Amino acid sequence: MPKHIVITGASRGIGYAIADILAQGDHKLTLIASKLTSFHDKHPSIGYFAADFSSFDSIDIVSDQIISQLEHVDVLINNIGMYTGKTLADTEKEDIQHQMNVNFCGPAYFTHRMLPLLRKGTHPQIINISSIAAKTALPGVSAYAASKAAVTGFSNSLRAELNPEGIRVSVLHLSGVNTWNDHNTQSLLAPDDIAKTIQFMVNADSRYLIDDMTIRAV
Repeated sequence: MPKHIVITGASRGIGYAIADILAQGDHKLTLIASKLTSFHDKHPSIGYFAADFSSFDSIDIVSDQIISQLEHVDVLINNIGMYTGKTLADTEKEDIQHQMNVNFCGPAYFTHRMLPLLRKGTHPQIINISSIAAKTALPGVSAYAASKAAVTGFSNSLRAELNPEGIRVSVLHLSGVNTWNDHNTQSLLAPDDIAKTIQFMVNADSRYLIDDMTIRAV
């Protein structure tokens, strides 16, 4: 059954791969991206919106645009995020605030704005992208880990809030992802593999909930 799906952070990497694989079906996609990419040339009929997720004002603008155009949302995929690998000693206050805004505060507020549309959806579902850094002690990522731990805690609490309404909330904890070409790809997840997992979750029977999943490269 075709679904109305909203995906954040669709400019590149994981978000791009998720959008690309879901666009191959009958689903209707709305993408939030910092900039349009070659994806727009491949799928010109898909809805695109630009937003700065470090700004509540920007999120309000894009939310108002989406609400004015969509009658409902069946799936919200909160993929937007940023990574800065620094020790706390090397992390400035602006870095801490920006990572919290982009990785947690922005997605949490956007979810709040999308709730009225999700409540009108069919077997609605929220999928939040977190990191193994939220659950595993890793050096040099203290601010990033804190922001992703916030995503995990938010997801777990939101699941308890929305489950009585029939809205499923899932959180994926990912290890390193090959979104840049200058890394050792053998130890990193491929965006396409994550996208296939998301595709399975979106198309899975609504009787089932994948509440918490960890995906690691081996």
